[in-house]
Amino acid sequence: MSKIISKKNIFGLNWFFLSKTYTRESCQLLLDFLYTIYHTLSHSMDIQLAIIRSITYVNARTSWIAHLINNNLKYIRICVWIASFAVLPMILMPQYISDLGWAALGVLWLILILPILARVCALQIAQAMMPLRKELGIFMGVLAFVHAGAFILPYPNFVFFPSFWWQEGFITYLAMGMIALLLTLPLVATSNTWAMRKLGKHWKSLHRLAYGILIFTILHVILIDWSRSGYVDFGGFIALALYFGWKIMEWRGVRFETKPVYKKGQKFI
Repeated sequence: MSKIISKKNIFGLNWFFLSKTYTRESCQLLLDFLYTIYHTLSHSMDIQLAIIRSITYVNARTSWIAHLINNNLKYIRICVWIASFAVLPMILMPQYISDLGWAALGVLWLILILPILARVCALQIAQAMMPLRKELGIFMGVLAFVHAGAFILPYPNFVFFPSFWWQEGFITYLAMGMIALLLTLPLVATSNTWAMRKLGKHWKSLHRLAYGILIFTILHVILIDWSRSGYVDFGGFIALALYFGWKIMEWRGVRFETKPVYKKGQKFI
């Protein structure tokens, strides 16, 4: 599978800057959780066989969809571009603010999960969709821009008020959303072949900001719920932990092969 990693070097983090005990303990708990996910998935034969069986089943049932995508990439790209322009007028429709935000988050999840499904899980449909990530990134950026614009447009000066960024000793969900939007803009502007040629090796480093966008967007959603109900929804934190657990597996080169080496006496049907 992949070489074993230790809990201390999952991210290659140096802990000298974590001076407060509760911060250090919280981070250690998160790393323990991520390490458990990684170790369980990459070393448990039963779980590996279950995942491989699921991958084989899905590939068999969706191979025609992957073939269809591969043969029509040009037309799918045109459709995504049309969809990106089609949502722009919704900036004048504040009643759709929430729907636009959830749509942007959904497309962002799709963009970030595709590499895991394509490389770790070897899903054919995900491999077929990988060339569409730049267009999907632009679509996500337009959705995020229209989502923010529909909220800000009626009161454009509100962005310059301190209460937009900070209230009652806490950073606001509006600030989290705005940070995520600002991080999105350079990615949208460079989601093209010309920018890839000009930036060279720095293009990939720039587009790692997508992880920051995901984190700030999840915090944006969590703070919205907290500001309205007074309770913290830990679902977003769990989703982030699971995602980065799988992402670590991708970074470490873990692959669930469709033709595994079985233990003596085992047979995969």
